[in-house]
Amino acid sequence: MADNYLEKKMDDYRRGITQKMSRRSSSRPSGSANTNPDPARRIALLVGNNALLHSILAALRDIPGHKYAFTCSGYTEGSRLAQTYGALFVPSSLPLHRSLPPLLETAASRWGGIDTLITDIDTPLDIPASADRPLRKIIFTTAHTNPSSPAETRIILQLSDTPPANLSSLLPFLLSTHSAAVSTITLHPRNN
Repeated sequence: MADNYLEKKMDDYRRGITQKMSRRSSSRPSGSANTNPDPARRIALLVGNNALLHSILAALRDIPGHKYAFTCSGYTEGSRLAQTYGALFVPSSLPLHRSLPPLLETAASRWGGIDTLITDIDTPLDIPASADRPLRKIIFTTAHTNPSSPAETRIILQLSDTPPANLSSLLPFLLSTHSAAVSTITLHPRNN
């Protein structure tokens, strides 16, 4: 009897029949349904505050699919950060506010353009206009002023030298399409 059972199972296996399919139904959608995720972003970082730059790079590393480039004056430090966080490093000997054009040109030649600029420079920057859509600008600042354009979001920090503790949860929101209407976010220090 065992031989017949094993022979039948072997015949089924050769024909491609391994098990009977169960007939189950569910009213919930399957896991393969597209939930319309945000498209991958191409991000340029023009950040002078070293601690803030490290925090932003660490937060971006945890968001899959995004490409990000940054600049800083120290070649060895920039190379180390690029290797650690998987970013594109654009070396520059120019002052930070004048390093934006080479940063944008290098990223555009590699990726075809930039979608978002994250900076802590709170002065007007010479940003070239994009043909398909405006460049989204996210500014970390301590100044309580209004954004200069609809495509700008200002993150008001209470302490200028300390990055926000919740940056890893805030940055995915800032890069999503849901934050397009947000013009200002004020971060208050935690009371421990």
